[in-house]
Amino acid sequence: MDVDQLVSGIDSVVASSQSQNYCVIWCMTKSEWASWVQAGGSIIAIVVTFVIASLDSIRTKKAQRHAARDLRESAVAVMRTFDGAIASIPKRLKPDGNRSFWDVRLSCILLEAELRRADLIPLQALSLNEQKGLFAFRLAAIQIIEALRMVFPEIHSENNSVVVKQIPYDFLQKVIATSMKSYSEGHQLFSNPKG
Repeated sequence: MDVDQLVSGIDSVVASSQSQNYCVIWCMTKSEWASWVQAGGSIIAIVVTFVIASLDSIRTKKAQRHAARDLRESAVAVMRTFDGAIASIPKRLKPDGNRSFWDVRLSCILLEAELRRADLIPLQALSLNEQKGLFAFRLAAIQIIEALRMVFPEIHSENNSVVVKQIPYDFLQKVIATSMKSYSEGHQLFSNPKG
């Protein structure tokens, strides 16, 4: 084999090699182009995954904020009703001569119902001052309920033929006055939830 044949053989190999890897775009070979496409696709997939995860996280946080706000609003509504129920007790049990055993029983039932509703309030939905106010409301309600039960042990009987006796307003007024101190502290804390 002489040198001319060798050079022509090398030229044909180089020419066939160049025909396989001709310049497509930006003078890259097919294999370089394929690797860049693969790298770009991987980067796009990572970015899309991150965006989808971020959007899902944002949506979840927004739903949690709305749920917390709704929970707080319902808790505050229950506390407002509880506040009103306790505030109405002195008016309901005022010795004006028109009150009967059934008024006392209604007051007790009302307070017990509000106390049960207040027990369902999740404390994490309230601020610290509102939690303190809730406990003060509960204390006032429990004191009034216990005083009413002590004065009228038959207050929970379903017997409609209960003998109506004289309501000891002086005792009830003392208990209510004591309970209203707890209530007023709770009302002040509840009215000013930020401190």
